[in-house]
Amino acid sequence: MNSTKVILIPVLLFIIILSCSRKKTNNAEKANIKESVVESPISIPAYMDAAFNGNSDKVKEFIAGGLVVDTTDKNGSTAMMLAAYNGHTEVVKYLLRKGADVNHHDSNDRTALMYASSGPANETVKLLLEAGAEVNVTDNIEGFTAIMFAAAEGQTEVFKTLKAAGADIYIKDKDGETARDFASNNCHSAILKLIDNR
Repeated sequence: MNSTKVILIPVLLFIIILSCSRKKTNNAEKANIKESVVESPISIPAYMDAAFNGNSDKVKEFIAGGLVVDTTDKNGSTAMMLAAYNGHTEVVKYLLRKGADVNHHDSNDRTALMYASSGPANETVKLLLEAGAEVNVTDNIEGFTAIMFAAAEGQTEVFKTLKAAGADIYIKDKDGETARDFASNNCHSAILKLIDNR
């Protein structure tokens, strides 16, 4: 009996460690937007980092110093996209006032609305829509739309906002999947109810 416990404990610990390392990999994949900033010219990373972290005072300093609002990193992301990704509504609002392009596409054809839709950034999503963000644009990697990002990440309030703004839940990505498939594949029952109960 004791020898069985001695064998099972290391096996269980190994399984736990393995599952934790997989979770870290998934988090690292989500953080790749921030990593893309690091290899940019010297003044750009600090500007992008300030936007990514919601440091509106620092962002204002850069703009006041003459930095172009829609300066991009090596992936074509703007400061507004990075601020939108983390739901920093005040930074997004300021950059829009300074002329940021609400429909700027990065090198993957993703927009600030797509960046914001993957997180709990409903106020930012509303702001971008009010500023004229195109709601049914698809990226050039997988054919994803903003509402697909919301469905995949279980962002129910964002999903409702996008749907009310005219997001098409029937658009299919390159694999033929719709927003409903994204919600179903990730077990987001609240979003499935919104789709099925129309």
